[in-house]
Order: sequence, then structure tokens, then C-alpha cells
Amino acid sequence: MTPSAQPPGNANGNAAIPWANWPAVDPGAGTRVHRDELKKIANRLEAHLEHLLGTVSNHLETASSARAAAYGTWDAAGQLYTSVTTSHGSLSDHHTRYLHALMDVIKKLRQTAHVYDEAEAALEAQIRQVERILSSGDTADPADGPRPTRQTRTNSAT
Repeated sequence: MTPSAQPPGNANGNAAIPWANWPAVDPGAGTRVHRDELKKIANRLEAHLEHLLGTVSNHLETASSARAAAYGTWDAAGQLYTSVTTSHGSLSDHHTRYLHALMDVIKKLRQTAHVYDEAEAALEAQIRQVERILSSGDTADPADGPRPTRQTRTNSAT
């Protein structure tokens, strides 16, 4: 791994600030999250996953059904069958791991977009609350507690 390709870290190899040393990334500039783009990426990855589940998985399943007799009776057929079976098992294992990893990425993208959706909804609710207060003419700070109401004085000496 070249030094520029290594993840950032301090002298102990621990990441101090993620992406701090990566080119063209300014950690002080903040992060912009585009929820709609996250959702689009998740949808595209899901379509890719569905394709893999259908086409590639079916090919792997079909390939696993070949029996030793299908390789013939020539002298190297037994070794070839063992090699193909071992390779198929390894390929199937990696394919399965990839499917699970892809599903995890899709879930994380959607969860991230959802977190930002919730945060935005909370801010919008606060804005609506301020609009209601301002439109009603009630400009008291809600943190100050309830506004005093006008009470009429009664004369207890009557």
C-alpha cells in the first residue's frame, strides 16, 4: 500500500481525524450530506443486488450441480473435479459475503438518509412553532415560562 493510499492516523496508527490527510479533503470545512443522493445510490445498489441474486446466483447454483461423471473418466478428471469443486466453494463463499456486504451498505445508506430526514423534520417542526408564535402576536420566549395574565383586583373590604 502506498503512503498516500493508507488511511490517516497518528504515530500509533490510530485514526485521529478520519480523512484528515487525504488529498482534496478539508476536515475543517464540514460534511455535506445529500439525502436524496444517498437514497438514489441505495436504490441503484439494490437493483444491482437483485440482479446478482437472480442471474449470478443462479449460475453458481447451476455450476454446483455438475457431478464427477460430467468431467469424464480420463486420468486427470478426478483431480479436475476436485479443483473445480474447491474453486466453486471458494467463489460461492466470496459471492455470499459480497451479497451480505452489499446489503449492509444499502441498509447503512438508508439509515443515514433517514437520520437526516428525522433531523430535518424536527427543524421544520420548530420553524412551524416559531411561525405560529409570531403570527399570533405572542412574542414571549417559551423558555421564560407562561406569560402572566391580567387579573382584576378585588376589594376585600366590601
